[in-house]
Amino acid sequence: QAGDFASALRYRASAIKGLRNLGDRRSTAELLLSSASLNGHKDEAAIDYARTLAREIGWVDGLSDDGEDS
Repeated sequence: QAGDFASALRYRASAIKGLRNLGDRRSTAELLLSSASLNGHKDEAAIDYARTLAREIGWVDGLSDDGEDS
């Protein structure tokens, strides 16, 4: 259903879990960063984890100070 924010969050969480299980650190980090402020406040834990993943793979754009993908 269009506009169903709760369902969108569940699907996004499922996608993040799937990417983590596959070991795709960059895609996981990208999705975490894009999701980190969807509900009006920044999810600092998601941003920190995304930065950790970015450091592990040498993804410099994922390490920006504002937590946004460049």
